[in-house]
Amino acid sequence: MIPIIGAWFYSGLILLFIIFWPLMLPDVFSPLGVAVLIVNFSMLVFVGRSCSTCGCSYWRGLNIISASLMCGCANITLIYALPILAFVYVLTVIYAIIGIIKGRDVAGQKWEQLVLGFHRRGISE
Repeated sequence: MIPIIGAWFYSGLILLFIIFWPLMLPDVFSPLGVAVLIVNFSMLVFVGRSCSTCGCSYWRGLNIISASLMCGCANITLIYALPILAFVYVLTVIYAIIGIIKGRDVAGQKWEQLVLGFHRRGISE
C-alpha cells in the first residue's frame, strides 16, 4: 500500500524549516547562533499565539492552507507549496506585529481572512 501524503506533511515541513533554518548558519554553536535559534523559535511561538483565534488556530490554519495547495501529485505540490507557505509565515509575522499595535483581535481576523481566502480558491477544486 502506498502511503498518502496529507496536508500535514507540507505544513509540518515548513514548520521544521522555520524552526531549524538557523542550524544552517556557519557558527550555529556560537553565542550569536544560539541567540538566533532562541529568537527564531520565540518568533514562531509569538506568531502562532498572536494569530490564533477560537475559530481557527494557527496550526489548523496552516493545515487548511496546505490542503488548498495540494494538486494531487506530491512532488509537484512540494515545489510550490513550501515557498507559498514561507510567504504565508512572513505575512503572519507582519500580522502579529500589527496585532501588537492595533490589538490581537486584528491579527486573528486577518489570519482567518487569509485562511478562508486560500480555502475558497483551492487548487484541488
